[in-house]
Amino acid sequence: MNRILDLSLADFLSFIKTINYGYTDENGIVHTGEDYDFVQNPYSFSSPETVIENNCAWCWDICELIRLYCIKNEIPVSVWFYEYQDEIIHQTHTQCFIKLNDLWYPVPDNSDPHDFSEFEGKGFFEVTSKFQEYFKEFIHYLAKGRENDEAFFFREYNDTLKEGMTDDEVLQVLRGR
Repeated sequence: MNRILDLSLADFLSFIKTINYGYTDENGIVHTGEDYDFVQNPYSFSSPETVIENNCAWCWDICELIRLYCIKNEIPVSVWFYEYQDEIIHQTHTQCFIKLNDLWYPVPDNSDPHDFSEFEGKGFFEVTSKFQEYFKEFIHYLAKGRENDEAFFFREYNDTLKEGMTDDEVLQVLRGR
């Protein structure tokens, strides 16, 4: 774990891109690609150590690794939870932002095709609002333009998630309940 936390920021962000997108179920089995069946293989939160060991993470898991790296390296970090839930669609995402030289940047995770260098630093409100708009555009696409603005939820959180939490337990923490 320390060898990852001791990487330079550029090397750490490159490492994040090598982690497979997926999750570990409650039996410790890793699921990647299209192998997502949360009823048959319930999600289990992976700690940063488990993410590194399994080389696999969901956005919730990867944000905890990014947050841990930033805390250890004294980089200001803000982590946000995005959710859209109506009777048809339930979509979530967590997103990290870091502050460098008085500007804020989104941290691309293992599901984001962008590289960190592609982003321009901005003020905190500007960068976090822009990424909320990206999430809304994605939902607009999924809902074929019939999304409900009341179904969106955005929250900055500082709560720490714990190894083995179920998806419902993680959602309760991220929602602040």
